[in-house]
Order: sequence, then structure tokens, then C-alpha cells
Amino acid sequence: MIISDKNKYIMDNELFFEQVRQLLDNNKTVKIPVTGTSMLPFLKPADHVVLQKVFGPDLRCGNIVLATWNNTYILHRIVWKEVGGKRIRLAGDGNLVQVENICLSDILAVAGMACRGEKKINIDSTLYTYMGLMWYRLRFIRRVCSKIRKLLKERK
Repeated sequence: MIISDKNKYIMDNELFFEQVRQLLDNNKTVKIPVTGTSMLPFLKPADHVVLQKVFGPDLRCGNIVLATWNNTYILHRIVWKEVGGKRIRLAGDGNLVQVENICLSDILAVAGMACRGEKKINIDSTLYTYMGLMWYRLRFIRRVCSKIRKLLKERK
């Protein structure tokens, strides 16, 4: 189902990602909107990412990938990759606990560029991927800080 609303189209996820897959299979790059908050603070809702087909050996920890997990599509960061690369673990930058264990074949594309308004961000740069991985490694501290903040709010 496609619903039009003045230059915006709302499309069923399956239909949308079927089109994305076809373009990627034809070695085209695809620009898609970021939805949800699981990649905060690095990617925000209303940002767009540019996706391209990738081959297993080219993937590395820190890459942001479009993958399937539990019959849904996710845009998350690779935080662990098995030697040989068959099994991969993903996590959203904004998630404090959840990780997704997937197979290499579940990855559809890698995000190389983000667009925030007119600004372009190279999210595949060494610095950007390193910052994302450090943010992941700080999860425990972030979780503790989140609990403390929650307790302080409850006391007020």
C-alpha cells in the first residue's frame, strides 16, 4: 500500500525494502531515511543514510549495516565479528542492553554516508567507527548513569 501526502510517500515496509534490495542487487546506491531512536546519538530520526552493497570480507567492526533480524529490517552497528566472518553481532548505538546475533548472509548493505539536512557525514571513517565502538563499550557505564538519573527523577 502506498499513501501520498504532498511529496511524501508512506509505503509498506516489505514493499519498500523489496525495492531497496533490487537496487542494491543492481549495484546501485540507495538513500533511505533513518527512523526510530536506536542509533542515537550518532544517527537521528530524519537523517538519511546512503547504502551500498558490500561483500563479507569488506565488513569490519564499527560499520553500520542494514540487516534482517527476527523478520524485520534494522540499521545497526557491527560490534563483534567472528574470525572468518560467518557470525556477527549488531547493536544500536542508543540501546543499553539489546544485541542482535545474525549471520553474514543477513546483511543487505553497509551505510557509508549520512545526510543531516544539507550536511554530509562520512559515517564509514575510521574516527566515526571508532567513536561508535567506544560508545558501545561504555554501555555498562551508560546503563548505570541511566538508572541513577531515573532514581533521581523519582525522588523529586
